[in-house]
Amino acid sequence: PQTKTSRWKVPVARRATPLKMHNHTQLRPQHRGITSAVLDHRELDTGFWGKLEPDIRSFAQLTEPEDIADCVEKFALIHRKHVAMFQRLKNTIIGDLDRWHARDLARVCKAWAQLGFLREDFCVAITGRVVATAPECEPPALSRLLDAYASTRCFVSSSVNVLGEEIKAKVSEFGPSDLCLAASAFARLNHCKPDVLELLVSRFLQYDPTYEPGKAYDLQSEARPLFAAHDLTLAAYAFGKLGCRDPHVYGFIAHHAQPVIRDFTAKDLQMLVTA
Repeated sequence: PQTKTSRWKVPVARRATPLKMHNHTQLRPQHRGITSAVLDHRELDTGFWGKLEPDIRSFAQLTEPEDIADCVEKFALIHRKHVAMFQRLKNTIIGDLDRWHARDLARVCKAWAQLGFLREDFCVAITGRVVATAPECEPPALSRLLDAYASTRCFVSSSVNVLGEEIKAKVSEFGPSDLCLAASAFARLNHCKPDVLELLVSRFLQYDPTYEPGKAYDLQSEARPLFAAHDLTLAAYAFGKLGCRDPHVYGFIAHHAQPVIRDFTAKDLQMLVTA
């Protein structure tokens, strides 16, 4: 009689192979894509890629806050995500938080949010360092951190309150993009004190003190537009959701939308009209 063989196969242990640059044609498709992107970008940025052993394992073994922040930013720049590597770096950050400053954490949060890797548990874990070091942060870092909590819908009152107070105190230092991002984050968290909203709106209008209602925008002007299309979308959404009813604000947004009207995506236009 014929002997039946089991259809269950015993898994054979395989040795992990580092993601070497020179051997990238033999990698798994997802690794090959990452390595090809790194190779393409390496010639443009030898300062970062050149100082590391060129494989995923070396990236995952980084321990210095500045190096980790640089690494995840570069991967966001080439639009590549490696979940296992990011998880290893995440564990490294959480296990050594005393060495981290909110400024570097903001860089990590921004990159991971862009790549879809930012999670609520990370935002909760970094709360202590955010509260301790946020007063030393500049406007871009404050906006990115508040955006991180808003993007994950993670409301941690201690962090959000400290970031709100710092934004309130430094609102005059905010540029258009940072201010619009901060306002959007407040709206997504559904948490903004009336005095903070008033300051945000006032600062927003200060970017163009020459604006007059009904005044036509000079489309022939060679001056660079004050706002990007996405920034105007965020501002309209934020002020609308937070309850700003001043028509002057929305006239201001419509006025400055004219020179960048071709840059609005369908989603941007939908949010703009809804606001």
